[in-house]
Amino acid sequence: MRRYIVYFWYVIKHKWFVMLECFKQGLIWQGLVHDNSKFHLKEFFHYAKVFYDSKGRKQDIRNESGAYNAAQILGQSWQHHYVNNPHHWQYWIMVEELVPVRIFKIGNIIEPPVDADVLNKTAIIIKDVIQRHKDAIDNPKLLMSKVPEPLMGIPHIDYEKVFAAGRTVLQMPIKYIKEMLCDWIGAAKAQGSKPNIFDFWENNKFKMDLHPETRRMIEQIIHNYTRCGTFETNTKIPIRRKQNDTR
Repeated sequence: MRRYIVYFWYVIKHKWFVMLECFKQGLIWQGLVHDNSKFHLKEFFHYAKVFYDSKGRKQDIRNESGAYNAAQILGQSWQHHYVNNPHHWQYWIMVEELVPVRIFKIGNIIEPPVDADVLNKTAIIIKDVIQRHKDAIDNPKLLMSKVPEPLMGIPHIDYEKVFAAGRTVLQMPIKYIKEMLCDWIGAAKAQGSKPNIFDFWENNKFKMDLHPETRRMIEQIIHNYTRCGTFETNTKIPIRRKQNDTR
């Protein structure tokens, strides 16, 4: 019973801090209803069992960046959460019927290395090569001849054709992008740590499947927030002038 009481109190704290951040951005309704689904039976009890032991002590499931693999750890409870909360980027991904796709195999690597960011960054580089050289898709030798310098140390790059679920990534409306960032700030405060959305973004951005415009907006908002403390995307950054500058 104690784990449920402790988790209930944590959710209240989380909602409180996120609500305050949302209010600062003028997101009144979103701040009031943020994460209400966490009280749903499909989420509450499983979340409590994952995050706390029977004595109400917190179980450490997060990595050094403060993130964790929600799909693996929370399963269907996590799915119920993000499909009911549009401030999560997963909400904006449409899964479609199976389509033939190309899967890259790098060297003899079958599973991701310990540092997942290395694999993610490698995938970004490969994707960029493909976008710039569409004719390389069906020609492995041509692709090999155009491997960029960051990948030259890898023995070889190969790919195989498989069937996988298609996906369409939709653009997140700006109000949900802002709520997502408020969520990051509120989560850090509820856990008793100092919020740093810039570091959180840098550590986790390659793990997020985002629409290019959504990614651009997040970068711009975080840039403004770290410089001016505001989420506004049209805020001009003040320029410090030298004392003898009379312009």
